[in-house]
Parts: sequence; C-alpha cells; structure tokens
Amino acid sequence: MDPVDFTKVATLAAKAAMAALAYALPAILAAWWRQRRPERVARLNLLLGWTGIGWLALLLHVVGRRVRRTRSPGRRPASRRPAAILHPSARRGDELSAARLGSAST
Repeated sequence: MDPVDFTKVATLAAKAAMAALAYALPAILAAWWRQRRPERVARLNLLLGWTGIGWLALLLHVVGRRVRRTRSPGRRPASRRPAAILHPSARRGDELSAARLGSAST
C-alpha cells in the first residue's frame, strides 16, 4: 500500500469521525449536561438531525435549557414580584425584625 493511500484513508476516517461527532452533538451535550431526558434528544436527533434544520433546532433547545438553568437569580424577568408580596410569612418576618431592631435601640 502506498503511503499516499494510507494518508488518504486516515484523512477520510478523521473526517468521518468528526462528522459523526458533529451530528451527535445535541445528544452528547444533553447527556453531558445531565438534562432531564437526554434519550429523547438522541431519538429526535436520529429522526430529524439529518435535515439540518432539525439538528439546529435541537442544538438550540439543548443550549437554551442549559443557559436558562445556569442563569443567575439576579437576572429574573421584571414581571416577578418580590417574595414579601407573594408570601405573607415573609412580611411577618420583616415586622419581627423591625420590632427587634426597635427594642434593641431603646
């Protein structure tokens, strides 16, 4: 076998391995990031990944779930109310702390 043939075969094998990894990227990321049901992502990747649009939609879905899960609590949407409005027990805690502060200062 010629050395040229061996390099062509090795190059072709490397390209095929990279293509397989790229094709399976949404399923690999879902499993790596321990998302809730990575087998569903893998199944959808097998069914729709070959279209290109399905692969891109799955990749955006997996990455989007990761971003939403790791987003800091300080960056919540403005429509949420403070916890004191939602939970009456939190308001009672504020009254108790105010009473403690008032009794400590006198």
